[in-house]
Amino acid sequence: MKILISVLNYNNFKITCLCLDSIIKNVEEEYVLLLVDNNSTDNSYNLLKNKYKNIICLSSPKNGGYAAGHKLSVNYGIENKFDLLWVLNNDLTIKKTTLKELLSSHFQNGLGIYGSITLKSENPDIINFAGGKTEDISKPLDYNAFEDWELVEYHKQEPNLRPVQSIEGSSFLIPFDIIKKHGFMREDFFMYGEETDYCYRLNKKGVKSYIVPRSIVVHKGAESLKKNRYLEKYYRRRNFLFFEKSHYGIPILKNISIKSGLINLIKYFFKFYIKLKTKDDLYYINLANFHALINRKGKLK
Repeated sequence: MKILISVLNYNNFKITCLCLDSIIKNVEEEYVLLLVDNNSTDNSYNLLKNKYKNIICLSSPKNGGYAAGHKLSVNYGIENKFDLLWVLNNDLTIKKTTLKELLSSHFQNGLGIYGSITLKSENPDIINFAGGKTEDISKPLDYNAFEDWELVEYHKQEPNLRPVQSIEGSSFLIPFDIIKKHGFMREDFFMYGEETDYCYRLNKKGVKSYIVPRSIVVHKGAESLKKNRYLEKYYRRRNFLFFEKSHYGIPILKNISIKSGLINLIKYFFKFYIKLKTKDDLYYINLANFHALINRKGKLK
């Protein structure tokens, strides 16, 4: 059983080192670790490549986002006949049992996507992500119903493998057989929401997503966006509109009118451009609404 571990880096040498060191220290199974650099501008790729001589390092010619970066690992894995892909964010650390539990669930339950529970780095007894309470994708998205729960209390209520609408993209195990048959995550989201869209698309083809309750990672979260927090709001909002149109049939214009108010969007942009106000969170949310309306995808330029 050949396991490929995929980690992305973008301008984050120290954080990525913590992740790679955690993998090297804790994973006892045989694996190949592949680091993909998403066209960093701070020399972190060269620093990482020189520090970690025993891992495979690939450099993308452009920053195509989360899915595009991991797609380089997918291509490598298919070419070299790997069986399983473990996708990891670079801003997390793992435990001795993280991969063991994912593998155990895979071997016992068969084909599917298996996701870890993520804990908050500032309080590692508290859940950051553990999925929703339903696996029914015909119901409204129930992405993270257990956020801020104590892990101990969660394990009392949900001790077993649990099917969900979507896992989180920071740590999940997927067989290459699924990828070869159904494809990988869409790249036009750039970041945020790709894994949820992917889980929904696979669910419609009979492939389920599961939370593995004893597979734990500690997630710092959005490390690549610390200096540009507005980007998170932009991508989450824009991609959510695309997601709801694709999977729930909600027209983007109707969705904006219900949630934001189309008139408010127009007023805000008029006010911004006339008075030259500072770009704030609300600006980027409205920009996301506008870009969704005109079907502008990919990286914000």
